[in-house]
Amino acid sequence: MNLVVAALISFFGPFILEPIILGIAKTFGLYAVVREGTCRVYVLFGRVVGILDEPGLHFLPAKLGTSAVVINLLGKCHELDLGGRRAHGNRDLV
Repeated sequence: MNLVVAALISFFGPFILEPIILGIAKTFGLYAVVREGTCRVYVLFGRVVGILDEPGLHFLPAKLGTSAVVINLLGKCHELDLGGRRAHGNRDLV
């Protein structure tokens, strides 16, 4: 019986815990995902603290320093569309 319970917890536990842990990490500004064709501008008290324009997963304390935790709680993050930089949007090459 203990083996069955342990197997069920081991199988279903990550499905419950992973979104919770990642949500807490995102709330405290540990990481950000920048999609292709967009950039993220972080503003704290009306001052631009950082710009992430490369697509991918970014570890915010390495990019923005110690203010990464404060930005998501007191500041703003603007996600901007960079429409002109998309590879499939340029029709002059045809």
